[in-house]
Amino acid sequence: MGRLRSLLLDNLSLKVLAVLLALLLHLVVRRDTVRELSLRVAVGVTGVPEGRVFVGELPDQVEVQVRGRWSSLRELLVDPSRRVACDLSAYRDGERFVFDLRRVGAQLGAGELEVLAVRPSAFEVRLERLATRRVPVQVSTTGDPAPGFGIGPESLTVSPETIEVRGPASEVRRVRQIRAAPIDLTGADADLRVRTRLLPVGGTGVRLGAEEVDVNVRLEEHEITRTLDARPIAVRGCPEGIRCLLEPATAQITVQGKTRVVNALLAAPPDNLVYADVGPAIARKERSVRLTAHALKDLSVRVRPAVANFRLLGEIPAE
Repeated sequence: MGRLRSLLLDNLSLKVLAVLLALLLHLVVRRDTVRELSLRVAVGVTGVPEGRVFVGELPDQVEVQVRGRWSSLRELLVDPSRRVACDLSAYRDGERFVFDLRRVGAQLGAGELEVLAVRPSAFEVRLERLATRRVPVQVSTTGDPAPGFGIGPESLTVSPETIEVRGPASEVRRVRQIRAAPIDLTGADADLRVRTRLLPVGGTGVRLGAEEVDVNVRLEEHEITRTLDARPIAVRGCPEGIRCLLEPATAQITVQGKTRVVNALLAAPPDNLVYADVGPAIARKERSVRLTAHALKDLSVRVRPAVANFRLLGEIPAE
């Protein structure tokens, strides 16, 4: 009995620890059983012969069925960056590419796993001649410029005027023009220089040689007519010591010309824009005089009324 007790109780803590470790190892091994699962893997093509481009239908992902211990499967699941590359260097147009299960497993880094299937298991290799050509850029506009401004057929210029298009020959032939994002002209009253993006073109595998272009917009000025608020009429030629009173004392000025010139005048109209020279009328003993507007560069001016009456008040005592 003493011997049995010694076997059971000597180094009891070490014996308990050994039992616990054995139980834990048993649980781990039991959980790390062989399983099967399917996962989605990204797929792409490599090794396309020079001067050719792949135009076939290739799924973005394939479903790969694998079998192995759960510890290895778990490593595969936590790495979403894994992908399968289809090397087309030895293929010709019209041939069929079949996924090699061993190569798929090697690319996935699943050395301890067995790849059972890939779905879809194959795809048709479609190769086409790679072509390039230059295509003109078309630009449109939205919105209306400020009143008095507009655009004409020569108002828009693009740099560069053409863009290189690269891709399958059949698709490149279909591209007649490249459209740029519209230029917004809402409220514009000055020439513009805008950098705008190019819109995508249709066709599989077609690429543009640039993403943006520069667009110059030269606004065309319209002829506009504007009327100023009533302006005081300056008097010239009135005899010394005499006061000359005009009726009416103000006149309405209407100007016509290019938009920018007219707008500048409206923003800062000069003094004495319209005047009446009464001297010659007094000499002729007349009491009406024609109103005259100062000459304004690049503008035609009309005064209303065209004639004003005046009267003379007697001598004004000298100061």
